Amino acid sequence: MVNSFANISVLDELDGENLHRLSNGLTLEVDLHILFDTLKLWFEEVQNQPYTYDVHTLRLHGFLPQPRRVTFKSTDPALELPNSKYLKLHAAVCRVAHMSGAAKYLDLHDREVEMREVMAHDGSSAELLDSRLHRVVLTV
Repeated sequence: MVNSFANISVLDELDGENLHRLSNGLTLEVDLHILFDTLKLWFEEVQNQPYTYDVHTLRLHGFLPQPRRVTFKSTDPALELPNSKYLKLHAAVCRVAHMSGAAKYLDLHDREVEMREVMAHDGSSAELLDSRLHRVVLTV
C-alpha cells in the first residue's frame, strides 16, 4: 500500500541496514517529537526550495512552534538530509487521519494503554498489546 500511495518500496528502501540511514531519521525536541509521532505535526515541502518545509500542527492550547518554515541543511555534504518522500508520506497520513477522525481513535487508544499499569493475567489485554506493538513498529 505504501508503494502504491507514496512510491516507497519499503522492502528495498527500509530493510536491513537501510532502516538506520540518516535520511530516514529526524531529530526533534521532545515535545515536537511527541507531536510528530502522534500525527499532530508534519512538514509540507515548499515548491522550488530544496529541503525547505512549512511546519504544520494542530492547534494545541495555542502551541505553534517557531519558525513556521524550516530548511534542513548540513555543513558536511556527505551527511544525508531527511528524505522528502518519507516526510510527504507522513504529512499525507497526518492529514488523512485528522480528516477521517482516525486520530481521535488513536488518541483514545494511546490513553487506554497509558492508563494500564500492567497486562491482564487472563490474557484479555493481548489484543491491546498487539496493536500497540504494531504502532511502535510503524513509527520506528
